Amino acid sequence: MRVTEQTKYTDIADIEKYFKPDTVDALTAAAERCHGAMYDLTFSEFWDCAGGNYDRLGDLTDPTVLQVYWIKRFKAFFDEFAESLKKLQLPPTADEKRAGDNLLQVSWAEGILVFLQQWFKLPSYKAAEQITIGEILIAKRAQYNQDKYRRALSKIQMEKLHKK
Repeated sequence: MRVTEQTKYTDIADIEKYFKPDTVDALTAAAERCHGAMYDLTFSEFWDCAGGNYDRLGDLTDPTVLQVYWIKRFKAFFDEFAESLKKLQLPPTADEKRAGDNLLQVSWAEGILVFLQQWFKLPSYKAAEQITIGEILIAKRAQYNQDKYRRALSKIQMEKLHKK
């Protein structure tokens, strides 16, 4: 069976369980080509989809195969993105924990928007919402490296100070 952008999901739903992994991969890739790559989503689009709002895909009353496979890919990507961000977060030192004890809690999305607004020196959080997921990951990696470098340098300097 040949799947096009117009092929309805109901046409393949009964046989989908027999698809080989390479067929699933091909459909997923076609879905991203048709509806947009995950890393090209703006944070606003990403957050809409995370909340179940897939308006960017069009009418989902009778979804196409590519719409369904894009949603499936997004759900997996959400977990991948969250895990990537978690790995790019240095655990706080004991002193940092103590210093942050009485700070107000911010949500995951708020934390990302604050980071983006500050990192990219944007005039507003609305502007931060337009940064893409790919750009967020690059910025987070750069921030991680800066933070790790500063901690290492501070440790080296403290060791030198104690040797004197």
